[in-house]
Amino acid sequence: MSNIKILQLNTNRNSLTTENVLEIAIELDIQILAIQEPWVIDQTDSYRSVNHASFKQLFPEYSAFRPRVMFYVIKDLKTNLAPSSPKDPDCIIIDLTESSIQLVNIYNATHPDIANSLPTIQRNNILPNQIPRKSIILGDFNTHHPWWDPLRAQSSNAPHLLDLIEVYSLELLNTPGEGTFYRPNMATPSVIDLSFATKGIVDKIQDWQVIPELGSDHFGVLFTIYDSTRSKSDTSKSDISRFNTKKANWNQFKDILFKSTNEISLNQGLDRLASSFTDIIVKAANASIPKTSTSAYSKPWWNEKIKALGKVYKYFCRKAKRSDFTLYIQELKDARNNYFNSIKEAKTTHWNQFLEKEDSQSIFKAMSYTKNTSNQPIPSIYSNEDKTLKSTFSDKCQTLRTTLFPTPPSSNPVSLENY
Repeated sequence: MSNIKILQLNTNRNSLTTENVLEIAIELDIQILAIQEPWVIDQTDSYRSVNHASFKQLFPEYSAFRPRVMFYVIKDLKTNLAPSSPKDPDCIIIDLTESSIQLVNIYNATHPDIANSLPTIQRNNILPNQIPRKSIILGDFNTHHPWWDPLRAQSSNAPHLLDLIEVYSLELLNTPGEGTFYRPNMATPSVIDLSFATKGIVDKIQDWQVIPELGSDHFGVLFTIYDSTRSKSDTSKSDISRFNTKKANWNQFKDILFKSTNEISLNQGLDRLASSFTDIIVKAANASIPKTSTSAYSKPWWNEKIKALGKVYKYFCRKAKRSDFTLYIQELKDARNNYFNSIKEAKTTHWNQFLEKEDSQSIFKAMSYTKNTSNQPIPSIYSNEDKTLKSTFSDKCQTLRTTLFPTPPSSNPVSLENY
C-alpha cells in the first residue's frame, strides 16, 4: 500500500519560485506538482518550464498560446495525457494509469491573448460530459463563495462553478476559510485555490493542508491520496541501476574478458556461443564497472546556505500566518528576498564556473542542456481488438502496429490443372 502526494500552486510565472517548489517536492517526497501560471520558455513548437532531473513535464495539448497550467510528475509514476484533455491552454487532464485516477488542472480566467475569451470553466467542451469515478479537479478558480470563503462576498462567476460542482457531484476538499492567496495590501488571505474530488475517491484523500512558505502570493495546497491498488515499490524511488562507465576500471575489464574468452570452447552452436560471450561481458562488467541508481536529488547548485535561509523564510511565514498576517510582515519580506536572492546567486555562480571549464566534455554537456528536452506523452489509445484504452508504451506500440499494418488478406491457391 502506498500514498501519492500532490501539491498544487500558482507560481505567478516566477522561475525562482518554481526552483524552490521543486526542491521542496524532493524534500517532502511529493510525486505530482499541479502548477498554475507556470514560468515557461517558448520553444517555437512547444513550451517548457524549469527542468529537473527527477520530474517530467506535462503541458496541455495546445501550443498556439502560452499555457497557464502544467504538471510536474515524478519520472517513475506512470501517467498519460487523458484522451479527454481539451485543446486549451488553461486546462489539462492526465490519467494515473496504475491507479485509474484522473487529475484535472484548471486556471479559471479569461486568456489575454484570445479575443473575446471566456473564463475557462465557461468555455464549450472544456470538460467531458462524464468523468471517471475517481477524479480530482483542482486549480486556481479565482472565485469567491461563502461555502469556502465565508468572509468575502460571492463572485459574479460563482454560479458557473457551482453548476460544475453539481454536474460532476464534486465534494470540496478545502477547509472553509483557510486562506490560499495573500498580498500585503489585503487585510486577510482569500480562498481562490480549490480542490474537489468525486465520491469514488474522496474517502481516500487525507491531510489536506496549506503551505504558505513557497515564495508565491498563492499558498501551496498539499494533500495525499491513499491508494491501495499500487504496491509500495511502485512509488518508491527508482531502484533501476546502470553501469557508471565514467568510473570503470578498464584494465580489469580487459583482463577478465581476455582470460574468460580463452576458456570458451568453439565447438558449439552459434546461439550457444553468442550466449557464452554475452555472459562473459556481463561478468567482466559487474566486476570492473560500478553501478549507479537513479533517484530524486537536488540541483547541483543547491547548498547549505540556501537551506539555512530557507528555514528562516519558513519560520517567518509560520509566524506571520499565526498572527493572521498582522505581524512580522517586514521580517517575512526581508527573509524572502534574502532566500530567493541566494538561489539566484548560487545558480548564476555555478553555471558561470561550469562554462569556464575548458575541457571538451563540459562544452558538449552544456550544449545538450540547451536542447529541447521536453517529452510530451501521447494520450491513451483505444484498441478495437479488446475495446479498451492502452496506456503503456508497449501496448500503444502494439495497438498502432495492429491498426496501421493489419494482417493482409489471404486466398486459396490458384488451381492450374485445366489451364
